[in-house]
Amino acid sequence: DQQKKGVIVATDCNFSMAVAYHAVGLRIPVFVIMPAYTSPPRLRMYRDYGAMVISYGSTAQDSQNHAHHLAKENDYLYLE
Repeated sequence: DQQKKGVIVATDCNFSMAVAYHAVGLRIPVFVIMPAYTSPPRLRMYRDYGAMVISYGSTAQDSQNHAHHLAKENDYLYLE
């Protein structure tokens, strides 16, 4: 059931890239929350993997807080 709901991450690192790549391959919805300052090419990389990218906040902490909120609200699995 969790597989249908999806996972959410809020870090711009190799871990998030790997989560996006493998989750899409396993047909698990994946949401990546990034600060608004994240470069468009970097956001495109996540989208190219199939992740749903949300730009939120002016800091990484803002993005993480928003990801926690979305995870709780929508029953996504938050990965750190």
